[in-house]
Amino acid sequence: MIKELKFIINNYKAYILMLGFAYGATIVFPAFGPVLKISSGTSLSMMSTLAFLCYVIGFLLPEKYILTYTKNHKIPYLIIIVIAPSIMFFDKISDPMKWMVLLIFALFAGSIGHLWTFYFHRQVPNQYRGRVSALTISLSFFILYSCTILVDYVSLRVALFLPILLIFLSVHQNTSIQNIISKVINSDVQTDYKPTENISFQIQPWTLYAFFVIIYISGGFTYAGLFPKFESYTFIAKYYNVQPLFLTVILAGLLADKIGRKNMLYIGFGFVGLSFTTFMLPAGYASYLATQTFSQIGWGFVNTAVWVISADIAHVRKEANIASRGVASMLFGTVIGATIAYLINHTSLNESNIYGFITHVPIFLSLTMIGLIPETLVKEDRKTSGIPTIKTQGTNSNIGADNNSLTPDTPRERLTAREQEIADLLIKDYSRTQICSKLNISINTLKTHIRHIYKKLGISNKNALKVYMTNN
Repeated sequence: MIKELKFIINNYKAYILMLGFAYGATIVFPAFGPVLKISSGTSLSMMSTLAFLCYVIGFLLPEKYILTYTKNHKIPYLIIIVIAPSIMFFDKISDPMKWMVLLIFALFAGSIGHLWTFYFHRQVPNQYRGRVSALTISLSFFILYSCTILVDYVSLRVALFLPILLIFLSVHQNTSIQNIISKVINSDVQTDYKPTENISFQIQPWTLYAFFVIIYISGGFTYAGLFPKFESYTFIAKYYNVQPLFLTVILAGLLADKIGRKNMLYIGFGFVGLSFTTFMLPAGYASYLATQTFSQIGWGFVNTAVWVISADIAHVRKEANIASRGVASMLFGTVIGATIAYLINHTSLNESNIYGFITHVPIFLSLTMIGLIPETLVKEDRKTSGIPTIKTQGTNSNIGADNNSLTPDTPRERLTAREQEIADLLIKDYSRTQICSKLNISINTLKTHIRHIYKKLGISNKNALKVYMTNN
């Protein structure tokens, strides 16, 4: 177990840190975070919910815009510089300004998360995704746990500097990843990782999104409805808090890569349902600890499954936006659940037994839909050695899944994986500009690849390429 985790950390450290810092910054500051609470002095339930909604929107932005503004490394750093002063003096600015700062920060962090999903399903092989996502989520919640304790012992300015530092470190990791990928693309490194080209997951994306939304309505209930009921146990909550989650999620990631993704959902649902049941017990330290522990363990398993299943299906179907929209659906369900919890808490329906019953409903609905979700762990995947993160960039993971797709088991093996990818797009009549945008490469790099393709295949133009691919 330790050896496997070391391997994942050594090879995917930049990916883990990129999203770990970005999501950590979000849950530390704009989304119900401890830094926001000590700097506002007011109830920010609705403000945090809207900020979280902006974070969701960041995952729904068109991918080409995110790739465009992040490709220029200076732009993300410039955004941080512009918003940093308002964050540092958040307690002194006007309420409308506070709203604007929170929403911009959340939207920016969400776009970084979206970019991470773009990397994740392309760069991380199927058999490692559980552990990579688990370590990433674990880091985010460890940051939340640490900051929740730390804010009581540092000055307000230091506390407000924390989300700035975290988002800066996330952007720095993104820059490092892009530099590595650029070098690999331009050096024509070949891959020894064979993507799951021949696997077909028969599921409509909207079914997947609806499933995640329903699950995470319960998540919103948990964080905005159940936990506020335990405010009298603040001292214990501060030091216990999300500790079970960031410890459990590592185990969940290991199991997801060993026994399957859907099993994570079953385990998670069981613990979440158990937490809602213990919530209905008479108030006390025992009920608090049981509810908190079972809830965090449950969501640790479910969180891991959602991130990984989204990436698995995006990879096999060759539809990049499935990964980001799957995560957005999860987050949007949380927003819905938090909003409903907020409304319930301000009505006469806030009795523990009624609340506990209501929060079971989305879980039961999810269980009725789970049969529609495929098991996406492909155990036939060949394990790689070295640094698969770098090598997999050359695979044809961007190509649409159809009968024209190139696979390594054809005479076209004489082409590198990147050349196969470009050849497939050419015969589908993509323009050179579209190919550059889709693969995030320069026009000069594309011309070099096309020249190599034509030379290796003994042809001179795209029409000849179509004929060759049809006959071979």
